[in-house]
Amino acid sequence: MKRTANVAVSLSGDDVVSKKESSTLVVLERSKSNGKLKLLKFFPPAKRWTAEYETITLRTPKINLILTVNDFECNDAGRYDCVTANVNETDLRVWASEELTSEAETFMSLSLAPYNKSDNNTDQLSSTVEVGINITLTCDVTAAPNRKIAWTLKKFEEDDDDEVDVEDGVTFYPGNKWLSVTGCITVSYTSELHQKVQADDNGTTYYCNVMNADGEIGSQKEVTIWLKDLPSHNNGKVSRTDLYVQLNVAMLLPIYIFKTFVIH
Repeated sequence: MKRTANVAVSLSGDDVVSKKESSTLVVLERSKSNGKLKLLKFFPPAKRWTAEYETITLRTPKINLILTVNDFECNDAGRYDCVTANVNETDLRVWASEELTSEAETFMSLSLAPYNKSDNNTDQLSSTVEVGINITLTCDVTAAPNRKIAWTLKKFEEDDDDEVDVEDGVTFYPGNKWLSVTGCITVSYTSELHQKVQADDNGTTYYCNVMNADGEIGSQKEVTIWLKDLPSHNNGKVSRTDLYVQLNVAMLLPIYIFKTFVIH
């Protein structure tokens, strides 16, 4: 008699699974010649599902079945049950269950106004500004619900790597909420930071942080401001060539004045 084992996947919450509640994933057939199991049929409920299996023979045969869901989406979230059944699917048994969750991916952008691109020769977003002007940083985010936008900054001359929280001048605008095509609940967030540029702001980096429900930073964008007419475009450092010229001029300048004085 041919023996088969059905491995089904179900999103129901009951231990007893009926045929209507489950989707047959694979049918394994035992070979008549050597008694080994082989993959007979594959009925994926979705095209993005794939299955692999291996048999391990110790004292008793053991089957490991691996289900892979490619491009996992919020629509795929739920409880997955590994179910075995006899050939007539009259005796179903849940062997293992796994609750899989998913949420909307985070997308964010950060802009600065007014914006004057600085020539700091890096890919980092930066702008050259004047002391005393008002600047506005705008952070737009689309993400899962229960997210929070927080602002921090770090001064260029400070050796401490810790960022300082910024609370003054922050405005938050609640956005829209919708269900994406992949079944994810998505929310839009916008926060603005209004600051007046001070004389000690050269090289200051502002960070827009998207915090998850646990208060941890999930995503981050940054922008650095440099003050006009200050050595800022090489991250506040003077190049070696410029430094060499300045040193030589500083050494020759007193000698040049002395010779001129003697001639006259």
